[in-house]
Amino acid sequence: MGITFDFRCIDLYLAATGNKLRLKKILDTKIYPFAEVLKFFCMKEWQIKDDNIKIMWEDLTQSDKEKYSFDSSTLTLNDIVNIKEKMEENYRALRKQTILYFVDQFLVALLVIGFSWIFYKICGFLL
Repeated sequence: MGITFDFRCIDLYLAATGNKLRLKKILDTKIYPFAEVLKFFCMKEWQIKDDNIKIMWEDLTQSDKEKYSFDSSTLTLNDIVNIKEKMEENYRALRKQTILYFVDQFLVALLVIGFSWIFYKICGFLL
């Protein structure tokens, strides 16, 4: 909702100044179709099974099991994904994201108040 509102406000400004509307085309051709594709993957519950790996693990000899350790019951997420970022960088990024979110919400509120004030002045002038 937030980004589409921002895009529509920019398009409204472009239309008021006599320029060509650009952002509506971006919304209609790129963002909305991508959001529909992304919604399919985000809104479903995925269950991943590793039955074939378990069967293959049971068929290995003891020496192969020692040589190739891919037993899924003993693996942790840190073994699979080695994250090289420090936790303090994550905290800074989260703090920055939170601050930017509230700045965005504040600016959207100012924009709504500004448009409401302009609309009130125009309608008050007409009455």
